[in-house]
Amino acid sequence: MHHLMETLLKSVLMDGITDMVFVMRVKNGSEFIYEFINKAAEEGTGIGLQDTGKTIADVCEPEHAALLYAHYQKVVDTGESVSFDDSYLASEENYYMNTKLTPLFNADDQCTHVVAVVKDITDAIIAQKQLKEREERFRTIAEYANDLITMVNDKGEIVYASPSFQTILGHDHQEYEGKFFLHNVHPDDRDEMDRKMIESIKHGQPFTATCRQFDAENNPVWCQSHGTSVYDSEGKFQYMVIITRDVSLQKEYEAKLQHFAHHDSLTGLPNRRLFKKQLRKAIDHQHADGSGFAVILMDIDYFKQINDELGHDVGDAVIEEFGKRLNRVIRHDDMAARLGGDEFVILLSNVTSANEAVAIAKEIQHTIKKPWTILGKHLHVSSSMGVAMAPEKGATVFSMLKEADNALYEAKGAGRNAVKLR
Repeated sequence: MHHLMETLLKSVLMDGITDMVFVMRVKNGSEFIYEFINKAAEEGTGIGLQDTGKTIADVCEPEHAALLYAHYQKVVDTGESVSFDDSYLASEENYYMNTKLTPLFNADDQCTHVVAVVKDITDAIIAQKQLKEREERFRTIAEYANDLITMVNDKGEIVYASPSFQTILGHDHQEYEGKFFLHNVHPDDRDEMDRKMIESIKHGQPFTATCRQFDAENNPVWCQSHGTSVYDSEGKFQYMVIITRDVSLQKEYEAKLQHFAHHDSLTGLPNRRLFKKQLRKAIDHQHADGSGFAVILMDIDYFKQINDELGHDVGDAVIEEFGKRLNRVIRHDDMAARLGGDEFVILLSNVTSANEAVAIAKEIQHTIKKPWTILGKHLHVSSSMGVAMAPEKGATVFSMLKEADNALYEAKGAGRNAVKLR
């Protein structure tokens, strides 16, 4: 069993894996103890080396622990893998996970360990929910859209183009006849479209491809094409019928969904999820090229008092203006994000020293303190800031935010309107 675990840890549970992985030791058939936690799991949940040797009940909240015990026990009782979805609330944000539990057995066929592989499906769930809200409107648009119908011969030449080309792309359909089908396809999309058409003809299977075609004003329009080959009685290719639909609205919706999933609705700034992705990239780049970076965690001094005394409309307007000021003052390569409530964070790229990071933080603080007029009210607004410099090695998303949070706590303890460094 020891050899099996060693092999598993080296080949499967390497810290480079993006999924969260936990190896749980089974004790007395009903207790589950953390034996291994990979880097992704530590960053995603905060559960780390300090929790090895602890039980699920020791580490997790009671309600979540009860759910985990039920699934882990089912694995032990049945000896089979179990998959389930769950969610949890962290920093006022819902996270959704898909977990697969796999049992490991010893020579006596006893389940001694359970391996949990956890995938973060939050972005997919959010996108699905937002898409569902809009799909009725999109379906109506799609059903009444005109399609482009094209017939292409064995040389790739257009022998027929429907009059709807005039309506959708602004081209006279007769101008298309005799030209190659790919002549009006965006150069970046031609190779993929050509490959799919050839494969379709070769194997006698329909194809679907998304590409950009140019309208009469030379603007690219996203289109989705469905092609079907027609053969004679001897199986010789005759022509291909391609039905194309304008999907630019769908592409626009997809882009908006992507934006909604990664940006704060009030300030328009990146949200916690996008910030963590960018911070993880900064850590990877540091490992690759040694570039330094820092994190500034901040909140608005006495924001609760502003909210309680002046009302939520003023509070929201302060949050919005605070975000605008951050976005105006940060450098081009930096990122400002809203984590939730009145808590914001900045990722400083390419900083070479703690002094430089603190100087930038104080410059931001100076901008924040300039006079405020919100909904006709004159306010004095300041911010407490905690600065965390990235170590030369060993930084994680969790550790950087934790260090910045500790520094922010010290800044607030020093009377607020202060900058503290960790």
